[in-house]
Amino acid sequence: MSGWSRRYPASQVSTDIIVGFPGETEEEFQSGLDFVAKMNFSRMHVFPYSRRSGTPAAEREDQVPEPVKKDRAHRMQALAARKAGEFHQHFLGQTLRVLFETTTDGITDGLTDNYIRVYTDDVVEDGEIYEVKLDRLYKDGAFGRVVARDK
Repeated sequence: MSGWSRRYPASQVSTDIIVGFPGETEEEFQSGLDFVAKMNFSRMHVFPYSRRSGTPAAEREDQVPEPVKKDRAHRMQALAARKAGEFHQHFLGQTLRVLFETTTDGITDGLTDNYIRVYTDDVVEDGEIYEVKLDRLYKDGAFGRVVARDK
């Protein structure tokens, strides 16, 4: 964990990343990957640059080819998933407050105070807060068991 994460372990920092902006070289992209690998982002929104007519970037001659943008987005998204997993892993075994939101096929999901998506198959009411022990990584967050209804 970085210094920030050691001092504030429950905090989370997210970021948006555009890959394939006109003129981006493979070396610059790799430098971005290296930077992100050193950071402890809990969530990243990664998307390829898309041309918007009337903008200076749309007029540039050094557009990054679509297959390269897609490859870079895939590589950055894979790193984002790994970093999110590392963040969520830190909370396994802990009991956190979860506001449950939606139920689909017997699985209810919601968010903790620090935006970890938590899933459970325990019976809970949507819109209510429960104390949940996080047991394992699951999808884009963690799966847990309800310990108590929050007071």
